[in-house]
Amino acid sequence: MGVSIMYKIMIMSCLLVTVYFSASSSVLAAPKEKEVSEIIQTVGWTKQDLKEFLATKELTLDDFQNAQALKEAIGTPITPDSLEELLHDYSMTREELDILLAGFNEKVQDYWNIEDLDVAIDFYQNHENVMANLETFLLNAGITDTEKNNLYTYFKTLDEEAVSAKVEQWQKKADFLNELDPEGSLTNAQQQELTSLWEDIASTLGVQPKFFKVDDNGKQTELSISDLSNTELSDTIAMELYDRDNNLLLNLVLSPEVLTTSFAVDAADKVVSLTKLSSELTTLYQSQLPNTASFAPLFLFTGYLLVLIGIFLLVKRSKQASNDK
Repeated sequence: MGVSIMYKIMIMSCLLVTVYFSASSSVLAAPKEKEVSEIIQTVGWTKQDLKEFLATKELTLDDFQNAQALKEAIGTPITPDSLEELLHDYSMTREELDILLAGFNEKVQDYWNIEDLDVAIDFYQNHENVMANLETFLLNAGITDTEKNNLYTYFKTLDEEAVSAKVEQWQKKADFLNELDPEGSLTNAQQQELTSLWEDIASTLGVQPKFFKVDDNGKQTELSISDLSNTELSDTIAMELYDRDNNLLLNLVLSPEVLTTSFAVDAADKVVSLTKLSSELTTLYQSQLPNTASFAPLFLFTGYLLVLIGIFLLVKRSKQASNDK
């Protein structure tokens, strides 16, 4: 009797294992071409749309266990009805949504599904004031909407993964700005640290900054980084930023009236605010993978951080030069 029972148990175990692996093999099979066609037809996509969508997630069809997994990844299409329902959930109008996204250089058409858009709205609403304050600061610093658009357009040509991988490092390195004395000047070590951070960002973004001293007649004399430490506070300083093809992205001119301690403090405050925003964005995107929104905010962060650190570097170095006189 004991042998018979043991034999039956062994048979049942073998059957269960066989059934399990048979089921598993079907579950783990990649979606079939017919299933893929039906799914994209349902959401109104073409095969090219699907290819572009998967590319933004660094995925292929082989990464999905079955058709259902692919369908869940694609999410809910953005249609007039689904968008209206989302707007109702947030008690906002389409115009208000467009304004909110524009603050991060985005638009509804940048999103593939309603889920990604939902994540973005929730995050952006909580950080709208930070971006509004930054916009005001950049405007006061002389950076125009055209120049901001130049930055954004150029950033869209970059390797988004390479940039996002650097963001957390930059955020940590920029933390030391909190410890700077707003009334004092930079020490040699702080100058080196700030310059190193700034050059790393510029190198990663593939941009070339140039500095100039501008005299009363408007004549420009190019300055090296080391020259800046010997530049008098009474000099007007210009910073030009070029892309890798030597196209001018922006031209920032800081007059002696702008190069003040209060401006330096404000610049430092904006840099710190941006690094915090960047850290939260990075965490958000990592937690949402593979259902992330676009990387536009991270590009904006890196560009703005570069410009703000450049401003801060100019102000603090000019202050250092003045104190050395």
